[in-house]
Amino acid sequence: MTLLSTWAGSPAQAQPSDRFPVSVTTQIDGQRYEAFDLAGFTELLHIDADLVYYYQLNEVLVQREGTLQELADNLTLQVRGLLTQQELLTTERGRLRTMWSEANRRFHEAEQHVSVGSWLGWGFAAIFLVTSITLGFVVAYK
Repeated sequence: MTLLSTWAGSPAQAQPSDRFPVSVTTQIDGQRYEAFDLAGFTELLHIDADLVYYYQLNEVLVQREGTLQELADNLTLQVRGLLTQQELLTTERGRLRTMWSEANRRFHEAEQHVSVGSWLGWGFAAIFLVTSITLGFVVAYK
């Protein structure tokens, strides 16, 4: 029993395959035909089923590739944002460190500077001390 199958393209467009069954080529009215026996035609059906499966798998993989490309683009944007944020934070850290160093320097200068404070305040304290001692003697000897 022999079955016939029509080829849509030229033989040069077809991909060679080790699985392709052996056939008999015939040409009728300028049209080329390949004749297969039942086992060969069954193998062609298996090849066709595999082809459909791999086309579907290819579509899924193309969709995944698109999704992965979107994710990669999003991650690239996030990395750029994080790098910009890192630069800003580094600049801010340097500015704050400079401010802290200046404040620390002023604090140490103020610690080292001998300052008695307001002379008016010390004057009132001295007058109060002398008055308290004098009043204490007056009250004690009276």
